[in-house]
Amino acid sequence: MAVMAALCVNASAQYKKASFFTRNGKFYGVAAGAHLYGSGSSVTPTVAFIYGKDQGKKHVWHWWDLEFTPSTKYSYTTPDRNVPGTFATVDGKVNGMLNWRYNWGFYFGDNSNNDIKGLPFAKLAVEVMLAGRGIKSETVTPTSASTEKYTYAGGNGNAGADIGVGYKYRLSEMSTVFGVAGYRWILNNSDGGVAFYTDPSHPYVTVGIRFSSKKDD
Repeated sequence: MAVMAALCVNASAQYKKASFFTRNGKFYGVAAGAHLYGSGSSVTPTVAFIYGKDQGKKHVWHWWDLEFTPSTKYSYTTPDRNVPGTFATVDGKVNGMLNWRYNWGFYFGDNSNNDIKGLPFAKLAVEVMLAGRGIKSETVTPTSASTEKYTYAGGNGNAGADIGVGYKYRLSEMSTVFGVAGYRWILNNSDGGVAFYTDPSHPYVTVGIRFSSKKDD
């Protein structure tokens, strides 16, 4: 991110007199972050392509994320139905996943004021899983166990929603860095029984950089 910021500052020096870039308009960029799963699932990094639009208004903006999350390990214990009073350990790995998310943001400040470089904001989002999260490998210890809990790895079409707070800082007319932290609710639907969710509701953090496109007609 530091390298990208340096490149943006250099680019802004070359384009500072250009009028075809605007801080209020369409933008695109990249973001990186982490799903803080907990409850037996490891912290998982994410990378996303983002695009959206500052509305040219004081407070409202929106954007889309196409986010990839790589393969994740998990581990949990569950009662062994074969031997009452004992437990089995389940260790496994799920495939990466691809999520599509729509975000709506509200600035706590006047985004139309050119003198303001940084603005805090709040966001709401809805998402759907496009692909992934199937079980890649799984082992049960002891192997003779009949586990009471099972791994729910189905995910295609799963939906979710999140809230978050963040801060953006404008490096130049064409580049802005931002960070967000929040909580995401995932609407998992098990097939009955006691399930261990590989994509549970969780906190998250994200940092990114976005670049303005040419001014809207």
